[in-house]
Formats: sequence, structure tokens, C-alpha cells
Amino acid sequence: MRYYLSTAEHTVAIEVRETVFGQPGRYRVTLGDREHDVEVRGSHVLVDGQVVPCDLDERTGRAHLREGSLPCVVSTLDPALTAAHGGDRHPELRAPMPGKVVEVRLDEGALVEAGQCLVVIEAMKMQNELGAPCAGRITRVHVQPGRAVEAGALLLEIESVSDEA
Repeated sequence: MRYYLSTAEHTVAIEVRETVFGQPGRYRVTLGDREHDVEVRGSHVLVDGQVVPCDLDERTGRAHLREGSLPCVVSTLDPALTAAHGGDRHPELRAPMPGKVVEVRLDEGALVEAGQCLVVIEAMKMQNELGAPCAGRITRVHVQPGRAVEAGALLLEIESVSDEA
């Protein structure tokens, strides 16, 4: 599954794969031309056997961690897509991997909270819940259950709800 690792200065795509099928918590992470073994043990994360401080924000689906003194964020949402659409004013939910849409949980016009599961995609016999990148209203649904999608496919569009309204 594709994730994005962001620092204050740049964002890179990373690939995450389970190393032991059916045993969540052990992963192989590809970052550029390097691979790392990652193990999640409750609230602890080990990267190549070293403890890395990590906090999961379940509301937004983002993991906040530190590489030395450098703060990083890991997310399924590509920050470049958000910036290209006015900094979260009209974000999109895109498929992070190829798979089959199992469920679309809400219809157009529905209000959503940041991180709320909107679409479930099955890939490699695993179901992946995809959350809303921000609070808002669903303006357009582009997929239906049973449809195959490619990585990067547009699933739905959201108009963010600001406090100004």
C-alpha cells in the first residue's frame, strides 16, 4: 500500500507490505532504494529493531513520528493533491493501491468528519478502510461497490467545511 512520508521540507512516497500474510504488525517499508523492517507492537514502533516514537491520530488516520529530531507525518493522503486543490478546500479521496471497491459508506451530500471511513477497498485479500482527509461534505462519488480501481483512481470528492460558515 502506498503512503506518504512528509517533513517540513519534502514529501516522499513509501510502499508498505505485510511481511507475514495474515499477521498484521510486521511490515517491509520501501523508502527510495532502501527497505526497512517495521514492527508495530501496541503503541510502540520498531524500525530495523530500533524504537521510533510514534503517535497515531485515529481521527485523521495520520501517524506522527520522529526521525532523530526531525518530525514526520505518515499518511495515505498525498499532500501534493491537497495543495493542488486549495489546501484542503476541495480535497479528493484516491485509491492508494489497485483493488476492488467493497463498500462506499456514504452518499453525495453526506457530512463527514476527518478520518471517518468512507470507502473500503480489498487488495491482496485484505480490506483497507480509507478515511476522509478532512471534515466536509461529499460532493461527488466516482465509484460503486464491486468496481475494480487502479492506484490513484479518484474515488470521491469532498468540499471541506470551514468554521467561517
